[in-house]
Amino acid sequence: MHITRDDQGEIVSGEYFAVADEPYLQGYLTGMKAARELVEWIKTTTDTSGFKRFVICEILNQVSAIRNHAGPAHGTPNKRGAAAALTSYAVELMLEGVRNFNVNDIDARIAQHGRHTSATANVTSAAINAGSAA
Repeated sequence: MHITRDDQGEIVSGEYFAVADEPYLQGYLTGMKAARELVEWIKTTTDTSGFKRFVICEILNQVSAIRNHAGPAHGTPNKRGAAAALTSYAVELMLEGVRNFNVNDIDARIAQHGRHTSATANVTSAAINAGSAA
């Protein structure tokens, strides 16, 4: 990762999957190493602010963008091999993690999001109605 912060410590920019352009097979090896580093980081980093979740999402977003836009898998060096390897391990982690995951957690978050969405819609509707009455 390469993260740039401002004077107050806020993130200004971040490259969360910072790997070099390489031929596919060498890149795949780099992606395997990056997956190992990510797993160790997840295991050892304590976080109560949600930063860990944010970083993981950003890594997956960047890996997905690389896989979709990096050009051909073979030929010109790029980040595609590394992205393919990390994706492969992310799938393995999900398959392993699902064994211990309680789907009731998802149900609770769905319900919470539904309540939040309804409340937001009601506030927006009230604001629109108040504006049209003026």
